[in-house]
Order: sequence, then C-alpha cells, then structure tokens
Amino acid sequence: MRAADRLTVVIPSRGRPNYLFRSVKYWLSLGVRVTVCEEAPKPSQELTEMSKSIQRLDYRWLNASIAERLSQATSAIETEFCIWSSDDEFVLPSSLSLCMRTLDEQPWVGCSGRSLSFWVSGGRFHFSPVYTPTLLLADTNEVRIRECLSSYGEPLLWNLYRTDVLRRSAKLMRDHEFSIGAASELLHAVSIATIGAVGSIDAILRLRSGENANQWAPVSERLPTFRSWWDSEVSERETMLQALSGLTREIDPAEQLTSEEIAACFQNYLDLHNPPNTGSATSALLAKSRGLAARTLGSSINNLRFRRRESKFIRAFSKDERADLEEIRNLVEVFHGDSM
Repeated sequence: MRAADRLTVVIPSRGRPNYLFRSVKYWLSLGVRVTVCEEAPKPSQELTEMSKSIQRLDYRWLNASIAERLSQATSAIETEFCIWSSDDEFVLPSSLSLCMRTLDEQPWVGCSGRSLSFWVSGGRFHFSPVYTPTLLLADTNEVRIRECLSSYGEPLLWNLYRTDVLRRSAKLMRDHEFSIGAASELLHAVSIATIGAVGSIDAILRLRSGENANQWAPVSERLPTFRSWWDSEVSERETMLQALSGLTREIDPAEQLTSEEIAACFQNYLDLHNPPNTGSATSALLAKSRGLAARTLGSSINNLRFRRRESKFIRAFSKDERADLEEIRNLVEVFHGDSM
C-alpha cells in the first residue's frame, strides 16, 4: 500500500474559501484522502462538485463548532493515520512519509517534527523556525502529562496520529467544549499524553502560516488568556479535570489520576508559561515570530540580511526538504501574486 493511501487529512475551515481551495488542491496533489469540514453561510459549489468526481475528497458543510466539525470528520475516517491541518498551512510530503514509517517501527501514538513559521511580504515568501518538536516518551501517563504541560510550546493538535487515537481525543473535545479555545487546545494535548507516547522525526513537518489571524476562537476581553479562564470559569475547569481523570481510568485503571493530581500539573504549567497578565500558551511564540518578521523586513537592508541568513539556514535542510519547501514557496508566492 502506498504511504499516501494510509493517510487522511482533515481540514477545518471558516470564511477563507480561497485559502481552503489552495489547501485542498495541495493535499490532493500529494495523493492522500482529504476531508473538509467547512463552516460557511452556504456550501461551496466548487468543492461540492469536486467531491463528486474525486473519490479521495470528502466535502462536509457543517455549521458547528470546530470541535464538533473535527470530531464528525475524524469519526468517519477509515485510513490508518490522520492529521488535522489548518486551511492556510502546509505539511512537507517527504516528512509525512517519514512519520508513517517511523510509527510503523515505534509504539508511539503520534509523531511530531520541526516547524517553520512563514509569511509573505513584498510578494516574497519568508520563513523562520518556530516551536520545538514534542517528545512525550515516558512509560506512564502521569509523567507524560507533566512533560507535556511543563514544556508545552508546539500545539499538539497539528501532528500526525494513529486515527483511533485522534478520534478518541476529538470526541473528548466535542463532549467538553469550553468558552476559550486555549482550554480546548490543552484538553486535546493532555488527552494525547494520557493515551500514549509521542515521538519526533528529525525533519521539518509543518509550515505554520502567518497569512491570517488565528481562528481558534472565541477570544474575549473577559477571558483573554488561559489563566483568566482557569481562575474564573471554575465549573468548566472542573469539567475538564474530571474528563481527563476519567480518561486516565479508561486507559489504565492502575494509573488513574485524580482531578487534584491533574490540576497540579496545570498549575505547574501556569507557573511556567502563563503567569498573571500574560498571554496564552502559544501567544508568546507567535508574538516572537511576528516580531522577527517586523525586525527583519523593516527595511531593505534588514531584508537583504535576513534573506542571506535564510539562504544559509536552508542549506542545512535535506534534499527532500529543500525540494518540498521550494514547491510550497512557489505555490504561496503565485497565490499572493494572483490575489493582488
């Protein structure tokens, strides 16, 4: 069986039809199965027609929360592996194949890799490293949960997983939706750490887009951070802790953690990553990336210097990584050129 035949990508989308169509075409070109779950005023006629003629494309129009859409789409998947991908981001095909080969050899439930942040300025594609790959390799769920929350940086949502694992985590997210996206993100991360080990390949897996605003809403003035949610939404917090405690019991009754024990792991996370009056789990990294873009692209001299550093950086990539990255660079630059 071809590697592509073993994988389905699920693309949640809302209000970005041009980016969604770009993403669908990219993934179909890789030969994988594609499931789109779009929230929109009406179904996409173009994608509806495409799904009728392309067997590998499943287009779903669902006016529901992102957790509901992800759960419904993932529950219908029949392939061995699954990955979720935003409608404006990319995964390198050479690294997808490497992840699947690695999971054939390792008992991990999922596989991470290095990430690049990319953006477009002056019609040119730029990138920089962002996020450290996730490693959760301990033998017990308690230690993996502590590892996950003490070193949390990369959103585990977007790694490659065995489908049954991602399906289980998606159902937990759907059954326990919260008033802030960061809580759902961390529920997913801790559920994955509870289910099993996550390893990493030594390669670039994902290109995180800086083209659009993050849609993992809601975000409000009342609850601008995970800490503000944790401190004020006591009922939701207890629901999350009880759900995770129940999951540890389902995975292994001998290793069940109480709500209090899981809360202690989150408190350590808050102390390390989300102290009072600061942003959410990923906001600092995203701000750093945006700051890098502003500093490096602020003038023509800095732009030239950045391009030289970028060229030096790319020489460290493998031949496959360079080829994949160049193809994506061309696709993004043409996309933005056509949009201007």
